Amino acid sequence: REEEARAGEELARRLSAVRERVVASMGIERDAARATAHTAASAQPVVKHAELFPATGYLDDKLMTNMRFKVGLALQNAGLGGTSYARQILCSDKLGAPRRKDTISNVPMAHSAT
Repeated sequence: REEEARAGEELARRLSAVRERVVASMGIERDAARATAHTAASAQPVVKHAELFPATGYLDDKLMTNMRFKVGLALQNAGLGGTSYARQILCSDKLGAPRRKDTISNVPMAHSAT
């Protein structure tokens, strides 16, 4: 084990000497500020690229503009998502978005008790 330790130390010493010779031959100075500074590429302004695939559903930004979705999410987070109170709130017309014309009907949808 002592031989392995000595061999490891010798290898580390030789590698260190090689590193120092390479650095000296290349004329490289140690410069921490330069090493941590932005590169030319990372300093460029970010350009928004087109999405890789077309979005076929809803995007987060679009969903979060919908008041009904935000209220439903808040109810879900509060543990009230499946309650009758949540259904009553989410079905009410007071959440802002006007109803689509194709969902409005003149036919009453009430159950008759027989």
